[in-house]
Amino acid sequence: MKSKITRIFFKSLGAISLVIIILLISFYFGIQSYSFQSWLGKEATKYISRELNSKVEIESIHLDFFESATLNKILILDKHNDTILFGDILIKIKDFDYKNKSITIQKITLKNINSKIIKYKKDVNYNYDFLINYFSSNNKEKTNSKWNIKFDEL
Repeated sequence: MKSKITRIFFKSLGAISLVIIILLISFYFGIQSYSFQSWLGKEATKYISRELNSKVEIESIHLDFFESATLNKILILDKHNDTILFGDILIKIKDFDYKNKSITIQKITLKNINSKIIKYKKDVNYNYDFLINYFSSNNKEKTNSKWNIKFDEL
């Protein structure tokens, strides 16, 4: 009886391990595909759009991990539904160090960019101020969890 339970346990453990390995391999190859990256980017922009209460879209994303990222047809609208930014952003990564939480961006290229920076007559602030306010931290206290991001060329 004890050996039957042990055998069932190890068969179940083997089956679960196989399923986990297959899922990890599927995730690895899935995250390498541009269609999955674009889907993930669209989900992220939906979340950001809800948070900002403004339209943010990215048509497609091409990531070559730890080397480059291309964000195609980015659209960011202001609170008056006018364009703040539309175009492509190409990012070339020089150094990525997960252990030391450091990344060096070699080059950021703006391609086919259309940008409108406007101060509406009835507004005190520029049309992009809500973006700065959202991404600014009110916490001035230093923490060890922050990443060090360096830029070579913009």
